[in-house]
Amino acid sequence: MLTILDEVPGEIYAIIFELTISSERQSSFRIDYEGAETVNTRSLIAISHVCSRWRAIALSTPSLWTRCDTVNRPKLRGFLDRARHAPLSLVLTWGFASSNVDRCRNLMVSRSTRLRRLDIVLRNAAYGDINEVLHFSAPALECLVISQQDQLTVFYPYIRKPQGMKRMRALALAPLAYCMPQGPFPYLAHLYLSFEYDWRGRSAHLLVSLLTGSPALQYLHLSRLHPFAPPLLDINIPLTRLKLLSITNDSDFSSATSLLGCLSLPQTVPIRLDCHANHYFVGTSNLLHIPQLNGESGPSRLDVGFGFKALSLFAEGDKLPSPVWVQAHYDDRDRFIWDNWLTSFATTHFFPSVLRSRLYIDSASSEAFIKLLHRLPYVAELELLLYLNSDVIQYGAAAICALGRICRALSTESTILCPDLRTVRVQIITATPSSTAYVGDLKRMLRARTRLEVPIWSLAVQVIDVASIDKSELESGRSTGVNHVSRDGDAEKTGAYAQSLSETYVDELGPLVCDFQFYAPEGKVFPPRVDIDASWRMEGSEDYWALPEHDLPVLKFPWVN
Repeated sequence: MLTILDEVPGEIYAIIFELTISSERQSSFRIDYEGAETVNTRSLIAISHVCSRWRAIALSTPSLWTRCDTVNRPKLRGFLDRARHAPLSLVLTWGFASSNVDRCRNLMVSRSTRLRRLDIVLRNAAYGDINEVLHFSAPALECLVISQQDQLTVFYPYIRKPQGMKRMRALALAPLAYCMPQGPFPYLAHLYLSFEYDWRGRSAHLLVSLLTGSPALQYLHLSRLHPFAPPLLDINIPLTRLKLLSITNDSDFSSATSLLGCLSLPQTVPIRLDCHANHYFVGTSNLLHIPQLNGESGPSRLDVGFGFKALSLFAEGDKLPSPVWVQAHYDDRDRFIWDNWLTSFATTHFFPSVLRSRLYIDSASSEAFIKLLHRLPYVAELELLLYLNSDVIQYGAAAICALGRICRALSTESTILCPDLRTVRVQIITATPSSTAYVGDLKRMLRARTRLEVPIWSLAVQVIDVASIDKSELESGRSTGVNHVSRDGDAEKTGAYAQSLSETYVDELGPLVCDFQFYAPEGKVFPPRVDIDASWRMEGSEDYWALPEHDLPVLKFPWVN
């Protein structure tokens, strides 16, 4: 007896089967493999065993059988036969059983003209020269991924010069050991290099050679870039087709900025740096090499944060949709270096196109931010987030100092700072939220700017008791929220206290501006910081592999949400 399913054409079933296995297949396009099975084929096997008709349709659809690993040689042979003449995508797992690798390699080489993608997964420590495995011609190969699963030291040379693989569009090596692949690769568009395991910095010129020989690069990702010795100087690498540049996973800040100085990039390239700086870093303003940070067509938004052993900078522009995102982490003993760096950055760059700025200021860095405000002549919207993280936290002195300095700078008559400034939002995290000093600083600033005919029209203030946040979360690099704090265990008194504080700010500051808002500690006075997914998960950047977790764009600069 026929059912409605029997009337569905085989071509429709083939499309359904393709869509069914697509997610499983896509999950195997990665750099970091875990477990013994690298390609999940359970759904495909299940489909081909439902009934004789489904099996016949599946076996007659070559595209279903093109992705397979080499763990099971009979299974591999079956997949290769069923794929017929379709392009192949294979995963070669290489461990202690070298004889099995040789047999699978021979089977793979016999069909090398159809090979479009090859993933080599290295396991354990008993490897030979990987160049021997790659010593065959694969004229149609588009993607080559070589990754090591086990956290062991690598002593063998990596790929040197692939034979007959010059049309590659995507290359990923994780980790990169002592040798750099030699090009040229005129068609290479995607390049991922991880320097996870003691890469020799003296071979930096090999990295330069690889990039120079890859003029068609569109997506460049370097993970854990090690220090260069000596730094790269007087080198020009034109990458005119680049669409995205990422240097991540605690890469060396000095090396990252040194490399940036060698690259000739379009101004439309988003740049993301997630770096670490040790005490050997002796830089000043190496970010001059980033084209988006300079010129009249630069960013319209600039966010800068300093504290919690980290520096964060985010810039984007309406005219040039090419954001810059820099995160740098440092040790406590290196803070003075970063104080000098931030001051140098503030006095070296000029941002005539910035209209919106958000400054995250801790208890010891307000002076550099005042210098930065001098470089924002047309900023119209300013957000100040002030936090105490020093020993004077119990007195609230540092927040008063930071807010007082900035308010005085904005009130100076001799040199009117930020004359176009009309909107100000202030968040103060302090141990003394009831202090009237905050009100006094803001009040004097508002009156002074009105007298100077550069008034503030809109003001929002939020005062948070430092006891209501989890400081351990901030110190560990994570953002935290505000907890409701009960004063003397009396919720009614707490509510009355908050109401009294709100009335004080409204009465003192409200008449001085057109629009005034006082936000409760748990309120949302500020818009979201950075739309990470929209800015950095660029379409096309992960066509050949998904990024490992440690390379994903995650805002690591903590603050109170």
